[in-house]
Amino acid sequence: MRIPSSHHNRRRDDGTAMTSMIDVVFLLLIFFVCASVGQVHENLLPTKLSGGSVTAAEVAATERPLGEAWVRLIGPGDGTSGIRVEVEGRTFAGPERYRELAQFLGSLAAAAPDLPVILDIDPEVPLGEALAAYDAARVADFDAIHFAIDITKPDRRSGSAARH
Repeated sequence: MRIPSSHHNRRRDDGTAMTSMIDVVFLLLIFFVCASVGQVHENLLPTKLSGGSVTAAEVAATERPLGEAWVRLIGPGDGTSGIRVEVEGRTFAGPERYRELAQFLGSLAAAAPDLPVILDIDPEVPLGEALAAYDAARVADFDAIHFAIDITKPDRRSGSAARH
């Protein structure tokens, strides 16, 4: 007796199984394309926000937290002849002020490298001087260097108080 061969039947079954899978994929693709037509992007919707009504009559003086090194750059507008740098009660002036500042900050960083350094720069100080102070703090290997701002002064662009 002869054993029936399923070789011819297998070719015919493979084609029909794949055809139904392709039909399902195309139907899903058509469904999602048609369903997404006419949708409004949510990030483009205009929203009117009120300015708020909570304001403070005066800015409360906050004490400086322990564990911060404040570096203040004072411009020549204070009646002095040049830019001065003040750190923890010490004043650096003259052409070698940033080298001396880097040495002093290096001694602070040796004791506590995770101590944050906050640069408080007067508006009259040129950008190059501010970058030199920042570089001195980077040379001292501090992990965190921040810039201080005054939120009570009006923002030049919008005319309102800066909210940074």
